[in-house]
Amino acid sequence: MSGNLNNPSPAHADLLRRVGRWLHGDGARNGLCLDLGVGDRTMRRWLAGQEHIPGGIWADLATVIEEHQQAINVARWHLHHEMLLATVVDEHPDRTIQF
Repeated sequence: MSGNLNNPSPAHADLLRRVGRWLHGDGARNGLCLDLGVGDRTMRRWLAGQEHIPGGIWADLATVIEEHQQAINVARWHLHHEMLLATVVDEHPDRTIQF
């Protein structure tokens, strides 16, 4: 991110929009508001490049991304193990599996 961080930046607004879509899809604006604890009006101004995005927001967003990544990792682990269990049960329906 380049430029004066005290002035609104189209590049910063674009980055925030892209990250919001990656994290939340069509619900990006609302999701970012919840993630970052800001109001809808503020978020709309940031996304439109009309208002400076404070530097602390980028650190908060990095934390949000890390939290989403951890949740994805947990979901991936559960999916893998549930599918593995389902495969074993499908292949051996007459056996009881104990854990």
